[in-house]
Amino acid sequence: MFNTRPLFQTLLAIAGLALAYYLAAKLSQPLTAPPSNASAFWPAAGIALALVLKFGPKVLLGIFIGSLMMNIEFYGLNALSSPSTSILLFSIIALSSTLFTYLGYTLIHKYARYPDPLISQVSILKLLVLGGPMLQYYP
Repeated sequence: MFNTRPLFQTLLAIAGLALAYYLAAKLSQPLTAPPSNASAFWPAAGIALALVLKFGPKVLLGIFIGSLMMNIEFYGLNALSSPSTSILLFSIIALSSTLFTYLGYTLIHKYARYPDPLISQVSILKLLVLGGPMLQYYP
């Protein structure tokens, strides 16, 4: 019998990532410079990378969808001379966001050896309990 539970969970993760990316971008819009909406600090990218590290590259479609929705809302479909040109440009921008997230995911897995055992809650608690008092006596 075919088990649809992993497929449903993946689709739910993609939808959640798209929504999280869109909401983080919407909340970050006041941080951007008005003419180009450029920003040195973009929380949506960090959220996207964290969720791709958590669920794997199968949820990259969520970044594409969230970025596409964000660009359409920021600029509108008539940002260029025609809506079809705008959709093409917004799709290219969304694809670049997706590819940069995948590049970050690949580099973290290759060079940072993710998942690091120190990331577990038990290891962090041990570090704080055992390492915290040592830091107090360090000059």
